[in-house]
Amino acid sequence: FADERHRLNEFRDSVRAVQTQAGSDAGDAFPYEVIAPLQVGARVTAVHRGSKSLASGQILTVDKKNFRYQVQFDVPRLGVMTCPDYDVRPSGPVSIVNPKSGVAS
Repeated sequence: FADERHRLNEFRDSVRAVQTQAGSDAGDAFPYEVIAPLQVGARVTAVHRGSKSLASGQILTVDKKNFRYQVQFDVPRLGVMTCPDYDVRPSGPVSIVNPKSGVAS
């Protein structure tokens, strides 16, 4: 199990490297499409750990150093929570920074 966790963390680090170095050659060897980093104001679906559920919300702040987003959830009782990047996904269309085809969209 520890080996799988290690590989997962390496993969996450690779995705983050591609996202932060968008427009460079850094992600050329990375074989997967990578979405652009989320921005303040983006609509998202995130894991609300307190209620152990998925909920819609909006990004209030981005912590690029620690790979976290502060999310204001739409349901008032859920409030605001800081979520790790792997618990947040965009709602709606996304921009790709490292398409497998080599063309950004």
